[in-house]
Amino acid sequence: RAAREYQVKYREKYISLDYNQYVTWLTDSDGQKGKNFYPDLGIFEAVKQRYPKFYVDLYSDMLRSEHIPFNIFVPFRQDLEFGKNVFNKIMGNCIQSIENIKIEFAPSPKENYLDDGTSLDAYIEYTHTDNSKGIIGIEVKYTEKEYPLDPNSKQAKDINDKNGKYYSISEQSGLYKPNSIETLQKEGGRFNYSMQVFVF
Repeated sequence: RAAREYQVKYREKYISLDYNQYVTWLTDSDGQKGKNFYPDLGIFEAVKQRYPKFYVDLYSDMLRSEHIPFNIFVPFRQDLEFGKNVFNKIMGNCIQSIENIKIEFAPSPKENYLDDGTSLDAYIEYTHTDNSKGIIGIEVKYTEKEYPLDPNSKQAKDINDKNGKYYSISEQSGLYKPNSIETLQKEGGRFNYSMQVFVF
């Protein structure tokens, strides 16, 4: 509710735009003009290059998170030195250089990963100060809640398959205590479960 009220206030007071079906949706016309994005630094150009066809979640819905990675990470991509300095503040000066930043990145072939089209909102390739290579995977959320898992879905079957990728990669990673996988399978932990398998 607080996020909704904030976005309505922002739309009315700061960008003075009308709304569509919902008070947090910009009109299709304003969405197509890029009003859901910061109006500089080549951000909307990057959006149109990646997603040339208009769709509400990205272009108009102010409560969704789809627009946030573009607003944050396109400027970093255009100035990798600046991006490096920001991430070094977060990660304790362990980054020597950033080589690449991709938005909405899904590796291929997908069969080698989760085989379900899972993507990272931002994917960053960097060189550590010890000259090793690393990646940073970022998932952005604003107001979305984790969706309920259909017990008959492919993801449910994959998560519960003790011979599958979720189990084997989780064990190989060494990140979790013994018998903690059951916790990761539950609502609230499943997202982290998916992301670590995706990255490893």
